[in-house]
Amino acid sequence: MAQTPTAWRRADSKILLKEARYLLKRAKKKIPAEIHERIKKEIGDLADALSKKASLDELSACLQKDIDKHLDLYRKSKAREYFESILFAVLIALSLRATVIELFQIPTGSMEPTLLIGDRLFVQKFAYGLRIPFTDHYLLKWNEIERGDIVVFTFPAAEVKTQATIGAMMDRIAFFERSNGHLPESFEELSAARGIRMEESDREDAWEQPLQFRRNGEEFLVISAGMDGEFDTGDDLTNENTALPHGMNPCVDQPSLETRKNYIKRVVGVAGDRVRLENNILYINDQPAEQMNERQGGSQNAFVFAEETLPNGVLHTIAHQNRRPDFNEIVIREGSIFVMGDNRDNSSDGRCWGQVPINNVKGSAMFLLFSLDPQGGQRRDRIFTRIDP
Repeated sequence: MAQTPTAWRRADSKILLKEARYLLKRAKKKIPAEIHERIKKEIGDLADALSKKASLDELSACLQKDIDKHLDLYRKSKAREYFESILFAVLIALSLRATVIELFQIPTGSMEPTLLIGDRLFVQKFAYGLRIPFTDHYLLKWNEIERGDIVVFTFPAAEVKTQATIGAMMDRIAFFERSNGHLPESFEELSAARGIRMEESDREDAWEQPLQFRRNGEEFLVISAGMDGEFDTGDDLTNENTALPHGMNPCVDQPSLETRKNYIKRVVGVAGDRVRLENNILYINDQPAEQMNERQGGSQNAFVFAEETLPNGVLHTIAHQNRRPDFNEIVIREGSIFVMGDNRDNSSDGRCWGQVPINNVKGSAMFLLFSLDPQGGQRRDRIFTRIDP
């Protein structure tokens, strides 16, 4: 028997039933109770008819009529459906980028020869734990950062600014001591001295908390409570652990102080380590990182390449030109790491600006997706290459 134009197919009735349930849920408590109950009964009757393979025409038509009359207001327009779908996709992509994986481009040669300008690599955001999306705070941690790891992190601008403030204060104290023959007893005495100008901001760290001054005989401490705002905790910044004893270092990337700029470097020190560099040899807790297989290379053989082994056994290649000065020993604070570039003489790293709070670390380098040389050519040998520590 031929189907009449008003006949309802089972597939159409199922679609109608799904739409009716959705719209009735959206309209809950917004339509009169008697209409709500009537449509609810019509939904039940149609569902029952579908299960028994009974006639659907009258039940479907009746339900369709009530939907059009009472629930049409709660239908979404096509434009709204498209917008919500796109918004949902964007939110999913941003969440994945914030918590799972992110593409990163190498902009400088500071990690050569391990990573080259133009490399595009994936960063594993969950390598050390799960963060609260769009924040620097961990919800759950399962791995610790280790020496040799290649990490992407947000430049520690607040730490650097605070170290520069402490360094400037140290210079004022040194000037006071030269002029008066003794150390000041307080910031108040220091600020009252002739030739020393101090604003209120000169005595505050980057978190707008006041610095402390402590005397112990001929020793003194200028102290910032650090990110946690509490003194005498592991993240305190002082004149004893700053990398900027005379204020801002010229090798600091100045734009990084004002923007949340990402860096990629190798971890060479973790909390409690003592790190220094002498004659291009890295020392960690007085143990030298062994260098082997030295060879000349690069443009006009200007670089010395060597295989360096960190105390925990991580082997990687470094490059230097014998032109950077030694780096005095620094003790890595609780909750921080110390990073350096593999291109030792061409890297703005911890030697310039100090330590990186672990919360600034976004993830670890995972593998290269592809690589373009400065002229735009494809480096085919680097496609889908795993990045080992």
